[in-house]
Amino acid sequence: MAPFGVFRAGKAAPPPKRRGPSVDDAALIENAGGVWFKVEGTVANGARSVVRRASVHGSNDHIAIKVLPNETDGKGAVLPREVLAMRMCDHPSVLAVKKVFYDTRHTFICMLLYMGGNVLDRTLEMGGIAEEDAVVVVEDVLNALEHIHSRGMIHAAVEPSNIYLVSGDPVSPNFNRAVLGGLQRAKAQVLNVEPESGDLHYVSPELVDNFSKSSSITPEADLWSLGATLFTMLSASPPFSKRSNAELPEVIKAGNLKFVSPFWDLTSRLAKDFIRFARMLVPAKAAILIQNQLVLT
Repeated sequence: MAPFGVFRAGKAAPPPKRRGPSVDDAALIENAGGVWFKVEGTVANGARSVVRRASVHGSNDHIAIKVLPNETDGKGAVLPREVLAMRMCDHPSVLAVKKVFYDTRHTFICMLLYMGGNVLDRTLEMGGIAEEDAVVVVEDVLNALEHIHSRGMIHAAVEPSNIYLVSGDPVSPNFNRAVLGGLQRAKAQVLNVEPESGDLHYVSPELVDNFSKSSSITPEADLWSLGATLFTMLSASPPFSKRSNAELPEVIKAGNLKFVSPFWDLTSRLAKDFIRFARMLVPAKAAILIQNQLVLT
């Protein structure tokens, strides 16, 4: 029994990719790092940041380096929210910071490099992710969220581009193992939340209009976003779509996810129920349900 039934290749249009910053980040990394790094490619692009693959001079080691604008406190000291959030966590399914350095305008976060890329890229490349593979990703993200929530934080940016896959080798046992990154919007008592959300398609209905109001951000928002992420993984299309982005907030607030026939007909009830009702679960219990389904696979 497959954990989420049978996946069929998607026909819907994929969600658009974001554009990265306009700065020459490769030159910035190599100049700021001196003789440490040589940039060799791009791992991911975001609206405010870019993640580059780099080799470490004098060794065969490769790392990922995220470049983002400096954030400062009231006294002008550089204090990146994402670094603080990452250092509050210690879990194999949560992206960890290894080293941080700065120049006058940018923060450079050095992290482990995961060769499988991110979930969004794999979804677009493969036309969707098979359900028996998606369940492995979901299990890891649920475990990551349980840890993050136990630290008193809300992730607030669970979406396909923030979930990294450990291996790019289809025969590797780690091919579908996932690590949750993207803690730049994490909310905790010691962290301010960004005024704007990430990809609107994955923001829970109560936060669409009031993302900056920290009192309204709860763990349920992360579970909603994971359900919306699973929708994209299985269908290679965003959970909500309109001709104009201006119409999206009202559609999201209505929360009417549609599983169009015949495309979703062979998808299991478990997958659809998880997507519909994810916000009503807690990560630990949801992870147990997913693990039970893995046993039946």
